[in-house]
Amino acid sequence: MSREFLIASPLTVWTAPAGTSFPDVGEEPNGDWQKLGESSDYYGEDGVTLEVNQDVEEFLGQSTMPLEAFRTEEHLHFTVQVHDVRFDVVKLLFNSNEVEESEGTGSMSLYRGPYTHKVALLARGRSPYDSEGSAEFHVPRCYVAEDSEIAFTKGEPAGPEITFAALKPLEDEMDDFVYAAEGMATT
Repeated sequence: MSREFLIASPLTVWTAPAGTSFPDVGEEPNGDWQKLGESSDYYGEDGVTLEVNQDVEEFLGQSTMPLEAFRTEEHLHFTVQVHDVRFDVVKLLFNSNEVEESEGTGSMSLYRGPYTHKVALLARGRSPYDSEGSAEFHVPRCYVAEDSEIAFTKGEPAGPEITFAALKPLEDEMDDFVYAAEGMATT
């Protein structure tokens, strides 16, 4: 029996402006898609964490067991530590502010303002069905949530931990809000 379904490798994350079309599963992202960091080799040892949370209210009526359950909230977060402090990574913490370049020096505002910048997120790794195939999460709209810190210390690479929080897709984006994997056998 094959154990291809056991995955022990990191995901690689790309971002693009919200509303950007996703590449087909396994195809190299291009156009507006930008890889987060140089490569997943420079992600923290915890890799990319997918956190799925929900709040559910149970209705008991006069029963001793729930008769029904209603989901009142659901949350989807991707968190990754990126050991990279170049503008392409750090600007995500600051609402994707524009980087101004002048005479070989770059700068950007640290002010984020009241509105969050929305991005599309693609997180890709190895398929649990085919070791040569891809499995990936497509999130059409998300924003950088949670507080982040970058520690500049002796002997440790600097880099922020970034948490992306999914937003409910717009109606025309629902088909893009998926987990997809190559190599699944059809019956």
